[in-house]
Amino acid sequence: MNEVTRRRVSFAATLVALNILVHFVPFERPGFQPDDYVWRHLSTDPSTGAFNTAGLTQGIRPLGSTLFMAIPFVFGLNEPAQLAILIATTSLLTVLAYLYLDGLLGESTAALASLIFVLWPVKHELYGSQLMAVVTTAGCLILAAGLTFRRWMQRGERSFLLAAVLLYTASILTYEIGYLAPLVFYWFEREGSEENRRGAALFAIPAVLYWILRWARPEAPFTIGRHDLSLDGLADGLVSLPSNLLGFQAARNMAYGLFGVWSASTALQAFAAAIAAVVALLSRRLRRRSDENRETLDSSWWRTTAGALGVAVLLMAPAAMVLVESRQSVLSAIAMGVALCATLFRLPRMATAGIAALLALASMGLAFRQVQLSALQAAVASSLTARAKTLELAETVVIDLETLSSRIDYTWGDARTNGLRSYWGLPAFGPGGFAYMVEDAVSPVAGTKRRRVLVCAAGLSRADGKIRCEREIRGRRFEVRDENAVIVDFSSLPLPDAIARRPPAS
Repeated sequence: MNEVTRRRVSFAATLVALNILVHFVPFERPGFQPDDYVWRHLSTDPSTGAFNTAGLTQGIRPLGSTLFMAIPFVFGLNEPAQLAILIATTSLLTVLAYLYLDGLLGESTAALASLIFVLWPVKHELYGSQLMAVVTTAGCLILAAGLTFRRWMQRGERSFLLAAVLLYTASILTYEIGYLAPLVFYWFEREGSEENRRGAALFAIPAVLYWILRWARPEAPFTIGRHDLSLDGLADGLVSLPSNLLGFQAARNMAYGLFGVWSASTALQAFAAAIAAVVALLSRRLRRRSDENRETLDSSWWRTTAGALGVAVLLMAPAAMVLVESRQSVLSAIAMGVALCATLFRLPRMATAGIAALLALASMGLAFRQVQLSALQAAVASSLTARAKTLELAETVVIDLETLSSRIDYTWGDARTNGLRSYWGLPAFGPGGFAYMVEDAVSPVAGTKRRRVLVCAAGLSRADGKIRCEREIRGRRFEVRDENAVIVDFSSLPLPDAIARRPPAS
């Protein structure tokens, strides 16, 4: 192993360590999101068949659907397994992103851009649920496809092109975050021969077949993850592209993350300060090495920044057909790292160190807040489990969510539905998950009696033998007979310490 290879291996290990320290400390993920309960139920429900066949019948993300069910089927709702899966997949994503950038940029410049990517405060949503590891897996497959495509452009061996196309196909059938990635690969590797450039058109075959599969799918035992294309959805998605890249990823997550550090315990604040100091020293060293070796991204700062932002938009563009979500930003965050790296070359070295330290603090603060959110989710699940005998006898279960949401401050989001979808900037509870949380509390074994579960966001009342709700979690009214119905409220639920210290919402 020569000196250059040793340096690269050493820095890759450093990036993996930072990925773990910045995004996973404290090492606690005690709660699961509602989707986890949904997929766990589907993986063991006899009516859907075996998870490996049920997932493959889907017209969208068939490989992803299989993985979504395989994880809880094998591991259940197991916290150590959840953490191990997340750390493994995000660490692999980190290494592959560094390898890809290292082939495009100078050694030190690629290292600095990769460091910014690791610190970029957008990936926190992927660490909130073990199932989000599937999205990261799709990102890993796309980066592997890009590296293999580069090797083909350099050597011209068709086996590398075939491998790249197969990896791309596997990625979009897992999660379509990299649907337009081949355009990026081709743009950066286009200096190859004319024959090689023509061969890149093979990526169009799985890209077209994907949409045929999506819109002409066979009947499936369940449908999750498919959104019908509409002009309204497209308009919302296009508008959300720039707001996600700059407003959501940078501004909002920075604010939430820094507040997360501010409101954390003294021990966590000390830890965050220590890691931020290490990051500042490392980024300054990389910047100095780049300057000494005259490594730059481009002679034109505007051209480089605009190009990187354009790549970020292109990678997220497929999501605009429905609505851009932060989970769609896994790959675009790499381009955002390059864009910010280009800006840092126009600033003093101390500014590079300061900005990198701020990014590290924001990402760590988001990790601290995710632990608090997970603790809240775990407390709700435990509360349902404690009432298992009562719930088992009920035909209808009404969740009085207002008794929980009224005790917790909102930040941004739709307070009208009281779903806590943007509680402290992180998603908490969705419309469908409570039904499966109730079933899991009563009996984790699939195939038992199903109960009707309704979630009331606000205005719950009980009179004249009926239970009325002015606004359920989707915004509609409902009314059910009081007979054989159970109301679940959380007015006496002890909140996690970090949340309980906050004053109640007015």
